[in-house]
Amino acid sequence: MNNGYSIKLALSNIKNHKQIILPFILTCIVNICMFYNMISLTIDEELVRSSVRFVLELGVIVIAFFSIIFTFYTNSFLVKRRLKEFGLYNILGMEKKHVSVIVLFESIIIMFVSILLGLLTGILFNKLFGMLLIKLAGLSVSFGFKVSMTSLVVTTILFLFIFFVNYINTVRHIYKNNPIDLLKGSEVGEKEPKIKWLTLILGITSLSIAYYFSQTTKSVFDALMLFFVAVLLVIVGTHFLFKAGSIAILKALKNNKNFYYKIGNFTSISSLMYRMKQNAVGLANICILSTMVLVMLSSTVCLYMGLDDYMNVAFSKRFQANIKVDSRENFNEILNEFNAKLINEGLIPTNEKKVLKSITVGNFVDNKFETYKGKQFKLGTMVIFIDLNEFNKSESKNYILNSDEVLIYPLNGKYDFDNFAYGDKEFKVKEVIKNLDGYTTLESRLMPTYYVVVDDVFSVNQRVILKYDFDLNMEKQDVEIDISKVSKLLKDGYILGRDETQKEMINFNGTFFFLGIFLGTLFIVATCLIIYYKQLQEGYDDKKRYEIMQKVGMDHSTIKSSINKQILIVFFMPLIFAIVHIGFAFKMISQLLLTIGVYNPTLFIYCILATIFIFSLIYLLIYKLTSRVYYNIIQM
Repeated sequence: MNNGYSIKLALSNIKNHKQIILPFILTCIVNICMFYNMISLTIDEELVRSSVRFVLELGVIVIAFFSIIFTFYTNSFLVKRRLKEFGLYNILGMEKKHVSVIVLFESIIIMFVSILLGLLTGILFNKLFGMLLIKLAGLSVSFGFKVSMTSLVVTTILFLFIFFVNYINTVRHIYKNNPIDLLKGSEVGEKEPKIKWLTLILGITSLSIAYYFSQTTKSVFDALMLFFVAVLLVIVGTHFLFKAGSIAILKALKNNKNFYYKIGNFTSISSLMYRMKQNAVGLANICILSTMVLVMLSSTVCLYMGLDDYMNVAFSKRFQANIKVDSRENFNEILNEFNAKLINEGLIPTNEKKVLKSITVGNFVDNKFETYKGKQFKLGTMVIFIDLNEFNKSESKNYILNSDEVLIYPLNGKYDFDNFAYGDKEFKVKEVIKNLDGYTTLESRLMPTYYVVVDDVFSVNQRVILKYDFDLNMEKQDVEIDISKVSKLLKDGYILGRDETQKEMINFNGTFFFLGIFLGTLFIVATCLIIYYKQLQEGYDDKKRYEIMQKVGMDHSTIKSSINKQILIVFFMPLIFAIVHIGFAFKMISQLLLTIGVYNPTLFIYCILATIFIFSLIYLLIYKLTSRVYYNIIQM
């Protein structure tokens, strides 16, 4: 067989199978466009200098892995739909090597069209994506129209590799089966499946453990350690439950005679039962992708909108100085010296708030707090000692403590003991304070934390820090210039400005929001394609079955009612499970968001509900569009 004839056959095959190949090409174009733009933004000379590069590099890795896995998955569907065609070629006398050559030319054509249009689309939308990133991240950089040769080369190499792997997989299917098996390839999975009890038990167990981890994590570090384990368990559990659990439910419905022996229920349950094995994988993947979209978009939106909450916790005033202090006498000397430096720069501090504190990490054994020894950091409980004198001034209180008395504020829990022991000292708990919001900081929200007010902080711990919050009655631009000068004069400390920190946080949060929109869009497109192929597959599988039903006397309205019931059950099952997943994951995700400055759980709830509502509308739109494909096939 000459190459010219093979190319004609390849073009003819693409045209004849355009219903399944064109959506695949469109998805590849979107993937290539997204990857090109993410690479282009990551290596842009202006953006590289900002703090957003790390987030963009993360996006490059995620899109690359997702493109490899998802393209391989969708190509497997294309191969399965065409197994009968490959077998027919063999029956008509064409050798497998000739079929492989035809598939090679098909792959080259699809690859060429996808990469070319994907890169052109990426170049066309490059400036739009760049401007969106600059807007969301609040970057003060210029971004014009440009074509990145490095991005073109990297993107082309990646997708050449992806198409090559898919071609090898297709050839493997052609060679491993005989012609008769290939002719029956698209009909595999028609036997009524049995309940796999071990798979069902493993699925329930996996999800139960994942949900338990999410609900019982008590600190951010616990959430960090268990999050990826929980994600893996959810993925495994979801697949197992859809494979075995769905069959178990359908069989239970079948055994219910009053429910099953009704025309609409009979046809729907029977149809679902016979194809559930092949449906399960697609439904589980839709569920997992939907969960990823909901988690990613709700988290990044919350992160972007929760910036003010973070700033209010991190800064009680416009500026914050943190200075190491050796003694009480040294404290007054350092404070006077620092104020003198401010005044020398023409800056007069106002609304001052001074806190002498000492931070240590360890664990409670009953009411005795034992500090970790050595310099190695370990997870545990944080105790922040606060000096009484400065505490009374800043809080306008008049507490009086003896040297053996303390006030305790348990930020993340309770304290039920009358005494508090630290080192070789034992204190009597005079009062458990109900509220101390003005002192809570980022680090205190990352693990169980106790604030302990003592008569003299220097007598408890020598590692003391002066946290000095203050305002300045200066113009914003002048303040930033002068504060940078003062910061260089500090020997044992540093100074932070609210405006400068807020700008950095906008860069960071805005980039994450951009990445959430970027990846969320990609995952939605992937979800849409999987649903489309699923509807296509079911349409072809059901066509003959419903033709037989019509021949034995079932009227058209009853058949249509059965179809509607079947599609609704199967279609919305992944969305319902995705909402359940994110409901159980709420606590763990909330704790993880603390690490990047999201302090408002109520805001996160609103973001989740809004994301679920919007995604459900998109999901419903996908249902409306793809169900038409199913009905058109059935009615052909």
